[in-house]
Amino acid sequence: MIASKPEASRPQQAIPSDAVDAASRSEWSPPRLRRLAGIASGAALAMILAGCGGGGGGGGGDEPPPPPVAACVSQDAASDTGFALGVCGNPPSTVLMETGATVVPAATPRGYTLTLAFPAGQPGSLGGSYSFGTTNKTAFGVRDLIGAVRGEAFEDPPAPRGAYTAITGFHKYWDGVSVPEASSREFAHIDFGVWERAGTETPDTYFGVWHAKWNPGAVNEWPAQARVYEGPAVGVLGPHRAAGDTHADRQGVRTYGFSARVRIAVDASGRIIEGQSSVSDLVVSFPDPLEPQSRSQTEAVTVVTPMPIRQDAGGTSPAALAGNLVLTDGGPSAFEAQFFGTAAAPATEIAGRFRFKTAAGMFAIGAFGASVQAQPQ
Repeated sequence: MIASKPEASRPQQAIPSDAVDAASRSEWSPPRLRRLAGIASGAALAMILAGCGGGGGGGGGDEPPPPPVAACVSQDAASDTGFALGVCGNPPSTVLMETGATVVPAATPRGYTLTLAFPAGQPGSLGGSYSFGTTNKTAFGVRDLIGAVRGEAFEDPPAPRGAYTAITGFHKYWDGVSVPEASSREFAHIDFGVWERAGTETPDTYFGVWHAKWNPGAVNEWPAQARVYEGPAVGVLGPHRAAGDTHADRQGVRTYGFSARVRIAVDASGRIIEGQSSVSDLVVSFPDPLEPQSRSQTEAVTVVTPMPIRQDAGGTSPAALAGNLVLTDGGPSAFEAQFFGTAAAPATEIAGRFRFKTAAGMFAIGAFGASVQAQPQ
């Protein structure tokens, strides 16, 4: 569950309705952070995440068997495309999904409208439009931390126990270690973040990433001069456990939030310069297996291997940019972005989404926003 309440005193896990067993729902794991090395290496990442703790545990000799629970269905909509994840804890599975999602931010009063359309085979009750206003906004420090970046979070119903919808946006954002009085950073034209949806018909949890226009008057013209953009990315990493794997440290599936740094250099025609553009410095949040209710911490292990951004051939202003991430293990990936600015000052910001899959079968989806910094060196 992305309903991360890092300062709360209860375990960070979904509390299902009567139709869903707690063991079947995947867990969202925000309380502790670790900087990961070699994200492009699926095997290395799997070993690190396996050591972060899992589910599991045995029962007593005379305990009655648990009642039957609803089966997960997200794996029935597995796709090679899309920017959403369907996650089931039991049996463990994390699949990439093609889920329609439209986000419309509102500045006054602060809020969002999220419209979701799920693929065939998923519960019909999950789709529709969901509005978030001031009554849905969480307090600072509640649900709003993804990786090492803090945004603004909304949930419906507040403090959900069962079916819920949530969204976290990063038009305004803070460092993860910030206090409420700390100064935030803010984009002029863009917003981006993560949405989450869970129902009562099945134990599946769904996550997606999005980016949207914040300033209604913004235009999407490409820059006419070389520039460098830098900013944060946030997303969801869904580890996958192979069928038949009974290792105690890998029981169940945990869903991890992550943040990263995006750097995009473009030439005078607005095209991405591959050797100077990347997603890097991945920071993954996970629960401390010894102190699952602990406050947020950051543990720096090493610098992550950057994933270069490669733009596809073709495309002209004001269309979106498309491409992929260059992974050392050759796993499939995708990248899309769009410039934002005004007619007088075009392309001062860029926002987009990406996804990748490692050789070990782990999926990641992310969204980012970046502002112009300097001329490329």
